[in-house]
Amino acid sequence: ETHNSLLRVESKLDYLGNNLNSQNHLRIAKTDVNLRSKNKKHSRKIGLVRSGQIVIVLKIKHKWLYVSYVNSNFGAVHFGYVYKKYFDNI
Repeated sequence: ETHNSLLRVESKLDYLGNNLNSQNHLRIAKTDVNLRSKNKKHSRKIGLVRSGQIVIVLKIKHKWLYVSYVNSNFGAVHFGYVYKKYFDNI
């Protein structure tokens, strides 16, 4: 099962690498930030982006970023929305 999990992570990272373009870029979290399922303040929390975490911005929707990142503790790839003001450009 661990092998299958690693293959899924590699597949997701390959997808990310192949789909980056000039509009996508990296940002770093200035503080802990809730990862949400939708770009709405009260949408379901699906995770937490820790302060210092680098994320890949896949889409910008007004004050929200749709991001992906790899959790350094578990190696899991996460996708979701975060509030833009809590991130700095790299």
